[in-house]
Amino acid sequence: MPCSDTVKRPASGARRGESFLELLPVGVFFVDARWVIGQWNGKMAEWTGIKTEEALGRREPLSILGLRG
Repeated sequence: MPCSDTVKRPASGARRGESFLELLPVGVFFVDARWVIGQWNGKMAEWTGIKTEEALGRREPLSILGLRG
C-alpha cells in the first residue's frame, strides 16, 4: 500500500534543516571548522538576546555566550 504522507519542504531560500531547528524547545547553534556560526535558532536568540542575524557569521561562539573556551 503506498504511503500518502508528504514531506513538507522548507520555505524557499531556507537551508535544509533550518525549519526543524526552529521547532526545537532548546537553543541550538552550529559552527564550521573555523568556529564561524552558521546556524542559530530562535530559542538561542530568545535565551541570549542575540538576534539570529547578528550571530550568523560571527566567530568564537563561546565568547559571544560569555563563556571561556
